[in-house]
Amino acid sequence: MAVALLTTLYGAVIANAFAQPMSAKLARASQLEKTNKSLILETISGIQEGMNPRVLE
Repeated sequence: MAVALLTTLYGAVIANAFAQPMSAKLARASQLEKTNKSLILETISGIQEGMNPRVLE
């Protein structure tokens, strides 16, 4: 019983100390990457449509 409680404690500590902050950091990085790729796609489609480069800027 003691081993089960100890492993549960370790799991809770690891989840709160490492996994959640890492998850938040990865979510932010993913959002930034999504925004950058969206901007690139909009720029490429603007170039294909023949938009003025100053408008794209």
